[in-house]
Amino acid sequence: MASRIGAILGVLICASTAWAESAQLDWVERIYGDGRHNAFTDLVQWNGQYYVCFRHAESHMSLDGQIRVMRSADLHAWEPCGTIDTAGDDRDPHLSPAGDRLYVFFGTWDIVHQPGNKLLDRSSVRSYCAYTTDGSTWSKVDATYEPGWWLWRVSRNNGRQDGARQDGARQDGGLFYSAAYTAVRPTPAARETRLLQSSDGINWTLVSTVTRERNAGEADMVFEPDGSIWLISRTGDQSGGAMFSRSDPARAK
Repeated sequence: MASRIGAILGVLICASTAWAESAQLDWVERIYGDGRHNAFTDLVQWNGQYYVCFRHAESHMSLDGQIRVMRSADLHAWEPCGTIDTAGDDRDPHLSPAGDRLYVFFGTWDIVHQPGNKLLDRSSVRSYCAYTTDGSTWSKVDATYEPGWWLWRVSRNNGRQDGARQDGARQDGGLFYSAAYTAVRPTPAARETRLLQSSDGINWTLVSTVTRERNAGEADMVFEPDGSIWLISRTGDQSGGAMFSRSDPARAK
């Protein structure tokens, strides 16, 4: 495991050096700005158009976050195509194309009243999602998985055909996966990361517990042809680094 990770990191370093020598910046354009905190973006191409989502709020840590979605045919002219707003602080949205649906998954911090004269504060995250079939009209917002878990980036693996279909499952054979992590205040001493699987984006089953080490949290994944998954997680310990995990391909059959 360690030798393979070392080899991968070496390849990435060499590749990034080569790209840095040959890459050049062609253009930069601002697609949206109103003086507020517009951040935590994601970008995908779906049904011939580009879609961007981001958090819109007063500031980085304000409790008024909502999700905005915009689209463009050419990456230059953009139009609003969705606003999603719950009663909590909605933030860190991610887009996930799934056949004839485009999903947006995001986390919402529940807001609690503190004792005495203290201001409102955060309690725990609940993950939510909504989808569109036409790029303009969005479904109702659905809660996903369990309270206190952040489904940080939901990824669609269209190459897998296994798994029982649930009610409302998409009919393209793909499955959703997410590395969900404990998201409550105060942060527990041992935060846990779980690999979850779903056929509809709403109902999730536990595949495995990935780790309870180093306060691993925000993660992304890569699907291998053999069915295994590479996972890289941001860590919350004092090292300031990240950690790689890989599923066992023999158990992915």
